[in-house]
This record gives sequence, structure tokens and C-alpha cells, in this order.
Amino acid sequence: TENSRLIRSYYNYYDVSSIIELFEAFITDKITSQDVLTFNNQFTDYIGEQTGENVELLYQKVNKSNTTETNNEHQVVWECSYEMSEILNIEKYNISAEYDNDGYINKIVVTE
Repeated sequence: TENSRLIRSYYNYYDVSSIIELFEAFITDKITSQDVLTFNNQFTDYIGEQTGENVELLYQKVNKSNTTETNNEHQVVWECSYEMSEILNIEKYNISAEYDNDGYINKIVVTE
């Protein structure tokens, strides 16, 4: 029948192992993307102009992430021209982020 001919034609064009490989790559990419978003989301709310109080909160999050991250796979560098004791709660600071090749935040930069 016409349907069976189309099915045979489809399987001749796409062998099953290729379809499985494409599916696995798609799933792996989706999982990786979700991992990146989950990791980055703990920091992204702080990017931009923030009070000193929020700089201190972000500093704590970076330290916590760096100590709990398994195998030190995704460490975040903290770059700030001030000692944390010099950060004033009511002052405004600019927070920016840098990313590694996989899209993970790997550096937080604090400037005034």
C-alpha cells in the first residue's frame, strides 16, 4: 500500500540509530540549557545597579555556590575593588557578570 511504501522510504532515508542520536542530542541540550539557567538564576537578579546591602547578599550567594558546587565545576570569581567591610548598605554599586563558553556565569564584577 501507499502508506507502507512511505514508511519504508522514511526508514531508508533515516535509519533508526540516527534518529535516536538526534533525539539524545536534543534531550542532552535541553538538560544542559536548564542546568545553565538554574545555576545562573541565583545571580542574575543582582545584575545592574544595586545597593550595598544587595552586594553583600550576592557575595554570600557566590561564596555559598563556590563551596557547594560539586567538583568545583562552576566556580564564580568575585571581582570587587573594595573590601566587603568598605561596602556601604545605602550606596549604589554596579554589578556585571561574565560567562564561560558554556553560558555559565563565571565572574561577578562590582564597581561603583
